Amino acid sequence: MKNIYTLSLTVVISVLFFRCNDFLDVDVPTSQYNSELVFADKKTTNAALINLYADMREKGFVSGQMSAFPVSIGLYTDELDSYQINQVESQNLYNNTLQANSATVLQYWSQTYYQIYMANAIIEGCQNSKGLSTPDKNGFIGEALFVRALLHFYLVNTYGDIPYIKTTNYELNKSVFRLEKAKVYEQITQDLEVAIPLLSSQITLQRNRPNQVTAQALLARVELYKGNWLNAEKWASTVINTPSIEWQQDVNQEFLKENKSIIWQISPKQAGNYAYEGGTYYVATGPPTSIALTEVNTQFEPNDLRQKNWVREVTNGTSTWKHAYKYKQRTNSSSTTENSVVFRLAEQFLIRAEARLKQQNKVGALQDLNKIRSRAGLPAYIALTDEEFIESILLERQHEFFCEFGHRFFDLKRLNLIDQVLTPTKSNWKSYCQQWPIPEQEILKNSNLTQNTGY
Repeated sequence: MKNIYTLSLTVVISVLFFRCNDFLDVDVPTSQYNSELVFADKKTTNAALINLYADMREKGFVSGQMSAFPVSIGLYTDELDSYQINQVESQNLYNNTLQANSATVLQYWSQTYYQIYMANAIIEGCQNSKGLSTPDKNGFIGEALFVRALLHFYLVNTYGDIPYIKTTNYELNKSVFRLEKAKVYEQITQDLEVAIPLLSSQITLQRNRPNQVTAQALLARVELYKGNWLNAEKWASTVINTPSIEWQQDVNQEFLKENKSIIWQISPKQAGNYAYEGGTYYVATGPPTSIALTEVNTQFEPNDLRQKNWVREVTNGTSTWKHAYKYKQRTNSSSTTENSVVFRLAEQFLIRAEARLKQQNKVGALQDLNKIRSRAGLPAYIALTDEEFIESILLERQHEFFCEFGHRFFDLKRLNLIDQVLTPTKSNWKSYCQQWPIPEQEILKNSNLTQNTGY
């Protein structure tokens, strides 16, 4: 694969550690870092893991940056309109004209596999450590396994069949094959099932480190995507019933960092910094210069509190544009009010609603669906046909998770509705567009990698 797999473990660990955030209080030894030295100490191992999260915050699938995946996939589907007419990559995304040699296609692939490589380096370093206690080893390995599962989840739902990388061994990684999607899900599930008992059961006030509940939340999502309705309901219920996770009834407080419905969030680089999303989606005046919400993404039911609190309107006097306004802080100040929220409780209710529906438990499914609608200030559904139920769940997911980490794209794909929804609104949309091409550069380096149909 890409040259990230030619890096030695020592080099990777050096990168992991020397990218320390300013808020970390870690004394860096003057000697050169190697894996044995870093993983002999809890403090330095922790710093290496925190720097993996920092890398994820700055780029890739769970970053709130303008250049990161949530914006790109929003442009690619029907969430965001592009006003960056002179930026080729932005227009390729917006017009669904990605090619195998696209910089964007390679960017997310290489960034993510590098982050996976870092996670594997941490797993191997902890397993081989002679200085870490068993509880510390377990906790660090559990977090790295969760990260590895999460990143492969995003890759498989974007590119289709992908290699599942579980080692830093160059000889093994340089000639990997693509695994079928179902087998990738098996690997993700296995990583999460191993991670859960290793992870901490404690939910901290900051909620910025993955714990057992975080892995359970991802596992609920994975089981839903696999169509394993019983397990999807089981894991979603486990999260919902966790005492420290509490439902937030006020939509205007949903993204505040102290909100107890947050399952996992990523902190900004320094205390007082704002979450990137606060600036990325904000449009100060019209017309926008980068992105804005599409018309279809602002068609809420009357009196929906999410529209009132999560969408903002700007005008130049003759035209009007709308932008996502979930995050209100967009400048640095003395304190951070919002972190980047990756997992929150609302998703678990919608996962369970769909899983219950598929098991013919319409009463339970309606309860979960109406939990979301009630918080949005909307009337409860009384009775729905199966088709109406799925349409309603999809609509609630659209209004609940717009501009959040590709939910819209993934939902349309897994429900087999993506062609039906996007063909009328995206002039260049073809069915094969639901899988991005495998980067041409990767195929040239590894002949075992094959290209997706259409590219």
